[in-house]
Amino acid sequence: MLSFSRADQVAQAPFIRPQAVGLDGTPQQRMSPDQLTDRARGLLLEHGGGAGEAIEAAFAHGAAGLLSGHTHYFDGFALLMSFAQGTAVAIRETRRAESTLLFEGSTDRWTFDGTITAVEDEEEGWPAWARMVREIVRHVGRASEQVEITVVSTVPAGCAEAYLSALGVATGRAVQALFAVPDSTAMVLEKIRHIIGASIGLPFSVAYLLAAEAGRPTALTLADTATGEQLPLEAPPPQRVGWGGGASRGSCSPVAVSANVSAVGGPASAASR
Repeated sequence: MLSFSRADQVAQAPFIRPQAVGLDGTPQQRMSPDQLTDRARGLLLEHGGGAGEAIEAAFAHGAAGLLSGHTHYFDGFALLMSFAQGTAVAIRETRRAESTLLFEGSTDRWTFDGTITAVEDEEEGWPAWARMVREIVRHVGRASEQVEITVVSTVPAGCAEAYLSALGVATGRAVQALFAVPDSTAMVLEKIRHIIGASIGLPFSVAYLLAAEAGRPTALTLADTATGEQLPLEAPPPQRVGWGGGASRGSCSPVAVSANVSAVGGPASAASR
């Protein structure tokens, strides 16, 4: 799990409830990835206008660790789970003189110069979640065009690793599609890992990004941070992983976990709060 200093960096990040709400105010079925990407596109059109360049949008599930905290600091194996919740990012080029960034659930509208790669002094006040999106645009994209970006996330901010991994992977995918970036997935994830670490001021493991990239909310993921490889681990139905404490801006902890990992050369393991 993240230390308190990490979690505090993300605790106020904007997110929305994962269910659509009916006319009577009651929660409806959980929004699908397609619904969230449509929502991000709609938010971009609402605030940026209907006219303009083509929009690219991408989604990623959040991923949090069961046995993974050590990989923030050195290479090794990590066991992670993906959330059904995730983050959608919409982006398009703009002819305006500056780039804009907007998160649903926040009244802040961030502006920056997307054509430079150096961090400017006047930008130091940005929160970690906005800063990492800005830097992914600059360093994964071409850094030669201004863009409009909107973000819609249903990952609770209290689940800091899951929030950051979903936001990073979704932004990277959208930027890569917009600018037809030829870099491999491994290269893009490594850039994102460094950007997240610089944004929060602490090391961030690529394991969370590998699990978010895999996007398997019904399975566990075993990741090797040294090689960048990952594989799914199915947990039997009575041993499905549950998650608690992440519905608000509080802590986010695995509960009642029991996953048999003997198939990959290790003993059965159990974790709780």
